[in-house]
Amino acid sequence: MKSFFFVLASVLCLNASAQIDYVNPMVGTGGHGHTFPGPVAPFGMVQLSPDTRNDNSWDACGGYYYHDSFILGFSHTHLSGTGVSDLGDVLFQPANAPEFDPKKYKQSFDHINERAEVGYYKVLLNETKTLVELTASEFGGFQKYSYPQGKEEWVILDLEHRDALLSFSLEMQDGNLKLRGHRQSKAWADNQWVFFETEFSRPWQKYVMNEAKTKVAIYFGESNRRPLFIKTVLSFTDHDGVQQNSNQVNSWMIQRKDFDEFAPKNWQVNSQELFDLCKKRTGNLWLNEMSHLQVDHEAFKKEKQHDSVLNVFYTAWYHCLIHPSLASDADFRYRGRDQKIHQATHNVYHVFSLWDTYRALHPLLTLTHRTRTREFVQSMLLQFQDGGRLPVWELGSSETNCMIGFHSVPVILEAIQKGILVDFDTAQLIRAIRHSSDEKEKDYQYQIPIARELLTLYFANLGYIDVLKEAESVSKTLEYAYDDWCVYKIIGLLQPDSLLAQNIYLNRSKRFLGLFDPETKTMRPRRNGQFLSPYKPGEVNNHYTEANAWQYSFYVPHMIDQLISLMGGKKAFHAQLDSLFYGSEGLSGREQADISGLIGQYAHGNEPSHHMAYFYNNAGSPKKTQDLIKRIMKDFYSNTPSGLIGNEDCGQMSAWYVMSALGIYAVAPGSNEYSLGYPLFPKITLRNEMGEVLTFERPSETKSDIPLGVSGLDILTNYTRKFGETVSIEVDPVRVYYQIPYDWILMNDGLKFSYTVSRATDLPEVISGWERADIVAPQQVEKDSVYSVNVRTFTNKSVGSELHVFVRYIDSPFIFKPELPGRVVHKYVKSTTGTVNLDLKGSVLVWACLGDPNGKFTEFTATYITEKPNNFEVKSIAGKYNPQYSGGGPNALVDGVLGTE
Repeated sequence: MKSFFFVLASVLCLNASAQIDYVNPMVGTGGHGHTFPGPVAPFGMVQLSPDTRNDNSWDACGGYYYHDSFILGFSHTHLSGTGVSDLGDVLFQPANAPEFDPKKYKQSFDHINERAEVGYYKVLLNETKTLVELTASEFGGFQKYSYPQGKEEWVILDLEHRDALLSFSLEMQDGNLKLRGHRQSKAWADNQWVFFETEFSRPWQKYVMNEAKTKVAIYFGESNRRPLFIKTVLSFTDHDGVQQNSNQVNSWMIQRKDFDEFAPKNWQVNSQELFDLCKKRTGNLWLNEMSHLQVDHEAFKKEKQHDSVLNVFYTAWYHCLIHPSLASDADFRYRGRDQKIHQATHNVYHVFSLWDTYRALHPLLTLTHRTRTREFVQSMLLQFQDGGRLPVWELGSSETNCMIGFHSVPVILEAIQKGILVDFDTAQLIRAIRHSSDEKEKDYQYQIPIARELLTLYFANLGYIDVLKEAESVSKTLEYAYDDWCVYKIIGLLQPDSLLAQNIYLNRSKRFLGLFDPETKTMRPRRNGQFLSPYKPGEVNNHYTEANAWQYSFYVPHMIDQLISLMGGKKAFHAQLDSLFYGSEGLSGREQADISGLIGQYAHGNEPSHHMAYFYNNAGSPKKTQDLIKRIMKDFYSNTPSGLIGNEDCGQMSAWYVMSALGIYAVAPGSNEYSLGYPLFPKITLRNEMGEVLTFERPSETKSDIPLGVSGLDILTNYTRKFGETVSIEVDPVRVYYQIPYDWILMNDGLKFSYTVSRATDLPEVISGWERADIVAPQQVEKDSVYSVNVRTFTNKSVGSELHVFVRYIDSPFIFKPELPGRVVHKYVKSTTGTVNLDLKGSVLVWACLGDPNGKFTEFTATYITEKPNNFEVKSIAGKYNPQYSGGGPNALVDGVLGTE
């Protein structure tokens, strides 16, 4: 039995070892991947890597750009694939003379003299002929400088590198072996702290500082070919944290468990040995983390696919395990969002690129890394506890407020659905998620002056975000709706008796209805209640987030059936998908570097498109889904520096590839269901630390005209998970061709794809009830003229809700009416036919709702028609104005409609 387990362990080790051998850290360092090539431990605090730029340029957001020819130095923190620059802390550079100007201490290099692998990087710097080698642990960075014989050995340390300094310290320690300091900087994160201590393998002879004492040049004598080793340990808390992390680093350096020796080792005496040990240990950490996914290499070789497919897959998997990154010290102390030091009982993380990573990275890690996922959610809740908000895009204990939505919530829902969150403070969790939703409600409130003489404002709660209220109004409306659905689901799981609370967020989750234009079948901006004109769905403008109407009109992941119904049923939905992927309309509007990897209007280089290929499943064409998945994986990922079609975005671009390689994708994270795709490998095995082993298999032969599917789907009940939790599984026979519950995968220990499953082309039309109130009226009216306003209900229900319409004359004094408590109205009309026609004169507010007008959550839309107070017109004498930021064109200055500042 011992021999059997020894052989099994050896086989697994061999497979895992092969995994890191296939990783190419250079992937994404060119093009617009924005990755870095230097060493990092899985989810580690330190990312030690070369920097080729010290500005905030787009191409070098990760610090390094493959097509640059100079290296400024080697800094200890980096972001993997973001679209904004930050970090690059504590930069070192070897030199032959004391220099403080980056233009003078930078050195050229050639890629032929450069190598990057898991846990290790080396490069030869041309001017000084110094060979630089790097490795890193969770808390420390290790450098080796090999100077040529007879040259002066100088080391430059630059605390001004990259970001603006807010405060700093730099102390040269006694014994000429150590220095320590801190760096407080401002960039994307507006208040980031790093403390550090550096120890050299031999004492320096002298040092020189610049006048500001933010840089130091340290002299170690004339080279005798004896390498100089540098160990730097970081903490984000304080110098006590540095000491705790140094103790952690020293513990494995002294014990040397990997070699079964326990004799103490000294950094100065055994520096080469300890450098090699760090490299080996970090490699082993990667072996352990990456072993959660293992490709059957033998089955793969039989298909005679090119080995570069393995390079792409394992490199993608590697990129999935860099962020979020450790923010707490070895003793779990951390810097909170309040900038105070707190004590936790677990690892705390930062770098939450949630607009990107909620889509595929976090759903993937809930399958492979349950313990890490639990700590990620705990970290999010600590941010709420210390700073009053769940993270949106958090970095370095600072909220950048970058991107839109509140996508901590779907990550939390995913963890709850997978049984990862147990023994949590349910009340605090509910407070946190409800706060995220409630905080954004101001975006739906439209301020309208209703008694100018009293300087009073009326707040109309719209069922969408108006373009005059917020930029990127369409994208915000849609993403908020999905996040509100996640809040609704969480409350239903944790507080099932809270029906009123659930109803609040369920109604908010339907606000996408307010933006759907039945004429163009797109999600269209609204201005003052009306659909915006002129309008081109292919135009990239300020109403969408890094996208256009084509890309956001398919963003209703939580209510796909309702979206299909809005578009007119399955066939119409299918036709609209065809127009998305294969239509003739091109991009127009502003230049947007993120929009890349185009197939028609589909843009794989940016996250809003990532789920769309899987929608053909819902349209009854799984073959189209699978063909597109294979095309995207082949065309947009490669084993080259330009091997990513867009920003890596902290693992999301790679996570899409890894999830799709399994043959599944979470179109609506938190739903606990997966859309089926095409597995990349004949067999791949998923293991997590809780003992779950899931195998994803497909046949080796290819049948070009038949989609893959999964057989054996039956209605099952009372299935007991491995963790002892009893769950019921119901498989909808209509969905079995394309949508699989997680518990069904778990019960069957994975998925076995085959060509024997019936096709999904005969799926019935999906009809789901929906309704919306619309107000149709002129944008502007002439003074003292009578104009018509039509209020109507759009619905596919046989019997719609009652339509209630309220009219308020803006310049009149307050009159309180009992028809709608708390609102000021002059006219109230109720209609059971779904249509109200009004002839009005003057400036009025028109508000419409469906159902009970005394309910708080029945509002779908509101608008007011403003009376133009004069005959002024504005004409542009400089030529055609830019429509992207016009706010309504030249007459926006005199139309009487109030926008935001």
